[in-house]
Amino acid sequence: FQPVVKLLINRHNNKYSYTSTSDDNLLKNIELFDKLSLRFSGRVLFIKDVIGSNEICCWSFFGHGKKCAEVCCTSIVYATDKKHTKVEFPEARIYEETLG
Repeated sequence: FQPVVKLLINRHNNKYSYTSTSDDNLLKNIELFDKLSLRFSGRVLFIKDVIGSNEICCWSFFGHGKKCAEVCCTSIVYATDKKHTKVEFPEARIYEETLG
């Protein structure tokens, strides 16, 4: 079995407004996915799911036909007036799971 890295990305799936850094971090996740898929093409299968997701930004890692890890980049942040969705860019953890 070929290892698989899947990125579920759906910016429009949000119920709340985004924090100020979220758009930038969404872009960074997409750019890292594109960079990794170019670097490891042929050895790792990369799948970007932009439609069938109830996640906003989540990485899944598969090996030997099974899911071995998941890195979700979104969380809900409670501000004084309302809830916000925060998107993070856990670059080191994504590299660790991709190369592991």
